[in-house]
Amino acid sequence: MKEEFEECQALDEGAEVRIEPGDGAMLSAADAEGADAYEQASLRIAEKYGMQFRMRRMSNREWYIQGERDGEAFLDRAYGIINAFEVGEPHNMPPFWDADDDDFVAPKTLDGYPYVEFTLTARDARYLAHLSRGMHWATAIYGELED
Repeated sequence: MKEEFEECQALDEGAEVRIEPGDGAMLSAADAEGADAYEQASLRIAEKYGMQFRMRRMSNREWYIQGERDGEAFLDRAYGIINAFEVGEPHNMPPFWDADDDDFVAPKTLDGYPYVEFTLTARDARYLAHLSRGMHWATAIYGELED
């Protein structure tokens, strides 16, 4: 089930593929040259690795490209895994950036930003068995809150 979890993550975030160092350097150099050069280099990399990608990154001196997200496929898979969910009350609403004056100050901690606590329950505990016990996520998910 760990593999299925990883597949869902790839659908949500886009599959990640390690690329050759020269290809990563070529993308960086093209990016510095401008949008047209980067687009041409991106097309060459997409053809070479057989996937469209939305971003590139370097980690531990290795280059990666990250593919496109597939939100519909993710939701289809997630509905088969998630048994129940609870959404808490919104906090810090309306958000500070909707204030009437233009002199708003961003909060110094994340607790000052708008947030909603939520809980997801998996149909089978084996979906989460590869994770650490008591693990807690604080993640940024952008979306609109319905009244």
